[in-house]
Amino acid sequence: LATSESEQAMAAVAAAESLEVAAQAAKSAATAAHGQVQELEAQVARLQAELETVATSAKRETDAARTEVAALRAELDRARAELEASSAGLAAAREEVARAEAELATRPTAEAHASLQRKVTIMERIQYGEAEGDGGDGARGRASAG
Repeated sequence: LATSESEQAMAAVAAAESLEVAAQAAKSAATAAHGQVQELEAQVARLQAELETVATSAKRETDAARTEVAALRAELDRARAELEASSAGLAAAREEVARAEAELATRPTAEAHASLQRKVTIMERIQYGEAEGDGGDGARGRASAG
């Protein structure tokens, strides 16, 4: 009976030692898990900070892009207005060229102009008495003209 109690006591001591080893292992595991939790919490905090930085930067870039788009739209509107003004000026210039061409079409050619110029020169000579055989006194020229 004593041996049996002794064996039970030894078994109880062995069980207690085994439980102590298991408790130490559990404590070590809990400490490691706690360290991992703290490390993960720190990573989460860093990632949140990075996310906020990225979000702020993205908002800034988006605002800058919107401003640039607005400036480009304004420049496009100005360019369109200039184009419309240029088109109107070009149309007016085309009309002016067409009028000038029509006027030129009604004018005498260079040959007719030269002939007309010769006639004017002769008439001026007659008027001022410089016709041939006049002697320069202009009497014949005045008589012929008058």
